[in-house]
Amino acid sequence: FELVTITASSACRALSSTKDIAANLQAQPRDVDLGNIYNVPFDQDGDVVQINVRANADGTLQNFQIDVNFDDSVIRATACDTGADWSGIWTCTINDPPNVVTV
Repeated sequence: FELVTITASSACRALSSTKDIAANLQAQPRDVDLGNIYNVPFDQDGDVVQINVRANADGTLQNFQIDVNFDDSVIRATACDTGADWSGIWTCTINDPPNVVTV
């Protein structure tokens, strides 16, 4: 990931400011997004990277399936867990095939 530089300038006076930010997407209605809402998209602690999956159902969600594909020569899925705000039935399949996590 790379930070995005945002620059704001005044048209009336010689004022300008620049800030580097981590550009993250928020899932739109009936959409899914991977990564954190704020700061860098993915947290890394040593060799472990946590990838959050966030869905915006825009109403009552009856069922879903999300396949996350990745380069298995670089990443190996080792676990799946629900977030603290998930209360429904949930299953996750990892490494079947080795480059896919299915939620």
